[in-house]
Amino acid sequence: MTSDQRLNVVFIMSDQHSRAVTGCYGHDIVKTPHIDRLAETGIRYDNAFCASPLCGPSRVSWITGTHPHTHGAVTHNNSRHRSGKTYRKFIEPGIHSLVADLRDAGYVTHGAGFIHADQHIEGADPFAELGFTSYNCDARSYGEQVGDEVQQRYNKANIISEMWEHTYRNVEGEPFPYAENQMWDTLITDESLEFLDGRDTEEPFFAYVGYRAPHPPWCAPERFHAMYDPNHIGDLPNYNVRFTDKPRRVIERINYYELWNLPEEMIRRSIAAYYGFVSYFDHCIGRIIDGLEEKGLRENTLIVYASDHGEMLYKNGICEKHTFFEDAVRIPLIFSLPGHLPEAAVSDAMVSNIDLMPTLLHLLDIPVPDFVEGKDLAPTFTGGEIQACIFAEYYHSLDPCRMVRDKRFKYIHTEEDICELYDIENDPLESINLAWYPQYADRIARMEELAMTGWEIPEIPVWAAWNDLNERKQKMRLRDADIIDPRPTPPDWITNYTGE
Repeated sequence: MTSDQRLNVVFIMSDQHSRAVTGCYGHDIVKTPHIDRLAETGIRYDNAFCASPLCGPSRVSWITGTHPHTHGAVTHNNSRHRSGKTYRKFIEPGIHSLVADLRDAGYVTHGAGFIHADQHIEGADPFAELGFTSYNCDARSYGEQVGDEVQQRYNKANIISEMWEHTYRNVEGEPFPYAENQMWDTLITDESLEFLDGRDTEEPFFAYVGYRAPHPPWCAPERFHAMYDPNHIGDLPNYNVRFTDKPRRVIERINYYELWNLPEEMIRRSIAAYYGFVSYFDHCIGRIIDGLEEKGLRENTLIVYASDHGEMLYKNGICEKHTFFEDAVRIPLIFSLPGHLPEAAVSDAMVSNIDLMPTLLHLLDIPVPDFVEGKDLAPTFTGGEIQACIFAEYYHSLDPCRMVRDKRFKYIHTEEDICELYDIENDPLESINLAWYPQYADRIARMEELAMTGWEIPEIPVWAAWNDLNERKQKMRLRDADIIDPRPTPPDWITNYTGE
């Protein structure tokens, strides 16, 4: 292609968006007209997965086209190995980002918002090291724009930002108490549109738009929050579960949330709040699409929409991600380029977010680096397949584990614990771990071999940000923190104890 024919790219990434909570993925209550508009003008992937159900590792995976054990950013910020050695949190030498390749190929590379991969870069300007020619409205600058009070409310819960603390998921059912133009995602959108206005029109561009929504706390502006009545949110998920056939990392996480103590009305308010947050950031995406159309850029700009991972949203007794349950590891993924790619198409090909880097480089006629492990998605544009199974891995709490997923079965290997096998076709909730049944022994052996082949298990920290889950929660309660505690009232002999 000549320079005036080169495609532009707008890559939109949300944080913790459940693909199930999207109109084009079949949700009949939540309103996402703009994500749906991308699906109507492009290709929607029904079997897209993240390389790790955790922000940092997943985001470094898409931007480098490699698995976490390859790029090295296996968790968030830690300083100590189990072995006692210093933990190096940075991306492995020799692995660079998609953005750097685009910059070196002549693209203006601009970013705005939350990316998280910058935490894994050593240097004074991590965004420049990642390949961005400019980057604005990042997490550090948000507070400077709106002040500490507003930033505290956007980034944290009313009482304490703690994953198990129920206010973190807005069980109070309260909207964002400040103006919509002080929401971080609104500022990210404003800044991205300013870039489109002020860019060099002679140069192709790559624009990364990194929304923080709908990551907790689920607190949307009033007009979006009010869209959803907690009493009309559809059927409640199976939040009150007692699994006995799963590894301890799953059991401990369910115990960590102890949702069996949470009144139903709180769960309803929380889910309605999440719906409102999803509709809010969908509105932000609509502003980006409208801006491209108004500037005459839409026909020559590829829009990619993806989330870094999913959200359990109370299903199987869990919120957040941190597991290989479908709602945590499966992601929304849409490519939209009218006139160049198929429209209103649906692919059921097995794909991973590590496939994004080679796909974009191929579309833009830029060589793919040798270190890339992802596959080019081009065959899937016309109904083809690129791989029989995908992989995901997780190291952030308890023991290292790796998932192998094909179109029917999911296998999970957990170091120092039991394995798991699920028939997604017959058991979509993953309620029954088939790894206890001898008739599945051969399949388990085959998928275990797939899981272990090529997996170089990294040395991982003694703890991560939320490791030792229930110990952390216990210490918080012993400090008598001001938290929502919906447990039943204990007997008098407990409440009247004076320490004698």
